[in-house]
Amino acid sequence: MCGRYTIAIDARRIAAELGLESVPVMRPRWNVAPTQDAPVVLDASPRELSLLRWGLLPPWAREPTEGFINARAETVAEKPAFRTALRRHRCLVLADGFYEWRRDGPRKRPHHIRRPDGGLMTFAGLWSTWQPPGGGPPLRTFAIVTTEASATVRAIHERMPLVLERDERAAWLDRSASLEQLRTMLVPHAPALEAVEVGTRVNSPAFDDPACVQPLVRE
Repeated sequence: MCGRYTIAIDARRIAAELGLESVPVMRPRWNVAPTQDAPVVLDASPRELSLLRWGLLPPWAREPTEGFINARAETVAEKPAFRTALRRHRCLVLADGFYEWRRDGPRKRPHHIRRPDGGLMTFAGLWSTWQPPGGGPPLRTFAIVTTEASATVRAIHERMPLVLERDERAAWLDRSASLEQLRTMLVPHAPALEAVEVGTRVNSPAFDDPACVQPLVRE
């Protein structure tokens, strides 16, 4: 699964790499947690970067706390909560790293996993618009598609976000893509990644600062 991630890259760098005309004001994030707003690129034309709430709410959800933060690539096309979004509402979730925890006896040790060059990562995402049952403004939410872990991540955790390569980004957002075409991307990926053990500060969503990604120094 993916339960925390980072996106601290400068917005202008994101716009240049993804060919966006404009980006909203974004502050660096070192500990994005579920139910928080985070930047995603929607399947609009021209490409649009928006802040959506993490935790996809299916239409039948009664409360805004009933969202799904992850969608398994192996079953996303069949699960009622995700199958419509897969066909109609896909997005790129922007990140420059994500956290996974390795179990060590009774403890779980957090690791920050990122590209060796610190570059932008785009996770395959799904989004949806949820209308509160009692009325009120609609809420746009998203989930991160996950897959089997790559060799680097497998020693820490068995699952990881599905990291789309540059040549897959446009195809994932293409509204005319068939289910068969999408399935070719819903497979385990093996991007070049490195894993750095960090301190337990990231365990609490109350902390969101550069100290969350500082390598752990063992005494």
